[in-house]
Amino acid sequence: MKVQLTEQINALYKHVRRDWDGWELQEEMMEEIVGDLCSWLPILWTVGVEDGVEMALIHKSLRLCYSIAGKLYDSNSK
Repeated sequence: MKVQLTEQINALYKHVRRDWDGWELQEEMMEEIVGDLCSWLPILWTVGVEDGVEMALIHKSLRLCYSIAGKLYDSNSK
């Protein structure tokens, strides 16, 4: 998941640098990234809170989600 999210963020940043006015595609790219993050959160909740396993891995995964959300915010996309 980390590799996929990193690739998506890099593609978004590259698109913003090339075509800042291309907000429609950037919006689609951001929606896909947010959708991936949102689909991952219930899984993390189930594994981390309900099952109580792999807490260190869950914490690391949540930090990744936070980091990706921050990068979306900082992308300078319209």
